[in-house]
Amino acid sequence: MEERPLVSVLIPCYNVEKYVEEAVTSIINQTYDKLEIILIDDGSTDGTTNLLKKITKQDKRIVFVQNDKNIGLIDTLNKGLQICSGKYVARMDSDDISLPQRIEKQVRFLEKNKDIGIVGSYIQFFGEKKGIWRMETEDRLIKSSLFYNTCFAHPSVMFRNEVVKKNQLKYDKKYIHAEDYKLWYDFSKCTKMANLPVVLLKYRINKNQVSQKFNDIQQEITVLIRRMIVNDFCVKSKISLDIDNISIEQIRSIDRKNVATSDLKYLLYVLYLSIEVSGKMLIKNVLFSLDFTVMGIKNTARIFLYKMILKKGMRLI
Repeated sequence: MEERPLVSVLIPCYNVEKYVEEAVTSIINQTYDKLEIILIDDGSTDGTTNLLKKITKQDKRIVFVQNDKNIGLIDTLNKGLQICSGKYVARMDSDDISLPQRIEKQVRFLEKNKDIGIVGSYIQFFGEKKGIWRMETEDRLIKSSLFYNTCFAHPSVMFRNEVVKKNQLKYDKKYIHAEDYKLWYDFSKCTKMANLPVVLLKYRINKNQVSQKFNDIQQEITVLIRRMIVNDFCVKSKISLDIDNISIEQIRSIDRKNVATSDLKYLLYVLYLSIEVSGKMLIKNVLFSLDFTVMGIKNTARIFLYKMILKKGMRLI
């Protein structure tokens, strides 16, 4: 019988005394038990450090690492990637909850699908926001959706360590607060991707999260990443685009290009939504007159894009 692969679970921690024990316990209690649980304390100033030391004594699978000083999330994550020794690396945030079969289901999927290098899942919001985030599940649509949004819930992913090592992938400090979005784009260039169509993680929403505190900066960095993705696609597809002066005429010209349908259509919608405010009513009509299903694009994408129209001051690229 083939030996079960080791999974490294990477959990960065900073001032999460209130939530971290519940988060780590959800990993300790996974139905898949061949784990290396890496807890990295990034110079916490509350009771997190002492709590992590206490938790570490309770399970021999836990590796506790303490930074000499606060170095920030990105450097802490990259430090963790260097430490991970498992065949697979699972990300987990210190205030979320993994459902009991999360690791088992993701390992089973990756063992069966050797061509896929990273897999996420649906997530359920709890705390100050409720609901379920259902993202694309197929490689083709996941990569197309990168034109307008991140394609994974960061703490839900599991990826092959060899893909990271072989392609020298890491979190990039130039894209702070959207470093995961940039990493997913880097993954998309070297491997296939998937999301399991089932909730495997409960994602806590609270006002103290980094993504909530630095929302404006995050949006600006996200725009830079979208521009990069759009530019790369246009170069690859031999499409001429003046990204700083987008017009209806340019978009219609691109629409006549014979390139990958789903990629092109996602690109077109992002471009439509990037036109100045005076054209927003026209764009709204365009979005609701097109048949997204024929193009292989789910209604969830249309809803997301329409919300982007209505959000005052939102800029896609």
